[in-house]
Amino acid sequence: MTDMHCGRVLGRIARRVGAVALAIGTAIAGAGEVQAQVSATPGGPSGGGTGTSPSSGAGRSQGSLRVPGSPITFHTANSKGGWFYLAPGIKARWVHDYPVWSGHPTVEIILAAGVSGHPTQEEKLLLQFPPNLFQIPESERAIVVAFHPYGVSYASPFNGSLLPALCEQRNWILLAPMGLNQTNFASVESQNTLDIVMALVLKILPFNRERVYTVGFSMGGLNAVSYAMRKQDPNGIRVAGVINHTGTMDVIQDYENGSSALKLILEDDEHFGGSPTEVPFAWERINPTKLTAANKVDPDRAPATNLVDLPIYLHVNTQDNQQGLVNMTYALHDYLLSLGADVFLSEVQAGSTHHWSTMDMAAALDFIDSGIAPGPAPSKGPVLELFADREDRYRLSEVLEIEPNLVANYRIVVQSPAVNAFAVQSTRAVRELALDLAPMKIDPAKVLTITTWSADFKAVTLVLRGYAKAPSTITVNGAPPTAWSYDPVTKELSIKPTANGSFAVVQVLP
Repeated sequence: MTDMHCGRVLGRIARRVGAVALAIGTAIAGAGEVQAQVSATPGGPSGGGTGTSPSSGAGRSQGSLRVPGSPITFHTANSKGGWFYLAPGIKARWVHDYPVWSGHPTVEIILAAGVSGHPTQEEKLLLQFPPNLFQIPESERAIVVAFHPYGVSYASPFNGSLLPALCEQRNWILLAPMGLNQTNFASVESQNTLDIVMALVLKILPFNRERVYTVGFSMGGLNAVSYAMRKQDPNGIRVAGVINHTGTMDVIQDYENGSSALKLILEDDEHFGGSPTEVPFAWERINPTKLTAANKVDPDRAPATNLVDLPIYLHVNTQDNQQGLVNMTYALHDYLLSLGADVFLSEVQAGSTHHWSTMDMAAALDFIDSGIAPGPAPSKGPVLELFADREDRYRLSEVLEIEPNLVANYRIVVQSPAVNAFAVQSTRAVRELALDLAPMKIDPAKVLTITTWSADFKAVTLVLRGYAKAPSTITVNGAPPTAWSYDPVTKELSIKPTANGSFAVVQVLP
């Protein structure tokens, strides 16, 4: 599914969510008063990492539930077999074995194919939340998105880790998505579906969009890192911290070293639609890093660079039987550390086992729980380097035109407000880039200097946002630019400095 088509689907789903949000919200938010009606007999496994599906309770008795502190009332008369049919394509049920996990209520939600954002695959998820959520200030409502490892269900973070109990202690929401299937390998389709799920959860259980944390183990570690690095719109939901437990950090290497059976799975239409050679962009766009033969990160193919301003907690069991994943984790750690990132590496010796339990989840959450999604401007110095796999908003910028089937890369250098200047450097695969001047403290009423050059020797049009009127003069290396225009409606100034992306010093005079 293309990003443009997914955007249209997301728009339709968002409108549908608006229509059913009241029904879903009342179904879920009344959990604090429904606990006495929930069966006390656990129906699912109580531990381990196999991640088998949860069991549900019986249908609710007739009556109504009132949400404390809210005017919402949910009438239970329409429940069937434990499922509440909320709207076409969306249903939910209480999970009656939640006391095994924590004292907070849990609901299972299924989005049918189509509603899920995928034409043929449904999406399933578990959602645990504080029963007094609406009494908690919205600024304190954090959410953990927990990703399962390869080949098991979305129940794995609940059954295999202490996340349910730890989120209960913190009064946090816990979301465990399937990602369309048990073997998704962070495919872009699974991430697009998660966008739809997050929009749904935000409607029914409003959380602080700046306190979203991702946690994952093994393949789930890939999901945790990849989803975070691709969420860069400062006006949208952005990840504030990442926990990666021995995750796949180079999906192409995993494919190349994998079995024939794994390759067939990942090549099918429900995953990447071909091999890395046949459809390289499908793999590159979600791949955190590309590793060299020396197990070093190739900086030109490292979208995980986008995470440099986040707290990142990495964990390995040095005796893990998946040594390839251990090496990938070390490579990611060394690379992020070289960039000045706030990264912590936890190492244990726990025998030849590959399991959630080797990591101290409480310590990991302690490390990230003060994290707030960073603002548009860089916090680790003047340079903000970004990788972009689609036309979308990113920090300080919006990619307006990108070369098809390529991951774009560019650097924005923010200078002191006193000099009223910035730089756009080393651009690759981006043909038109909008810059947000206000977060850089640029004053359009003063002379502005921009230094720019491309790494692929192709022209880039820079769109400067926030110009109240057209400038009097624009020069590039002392001469007129290749092209420029001004839009008084959008208050945008567009400049193409050179025809080939060569080094240029642009001066804009008010």
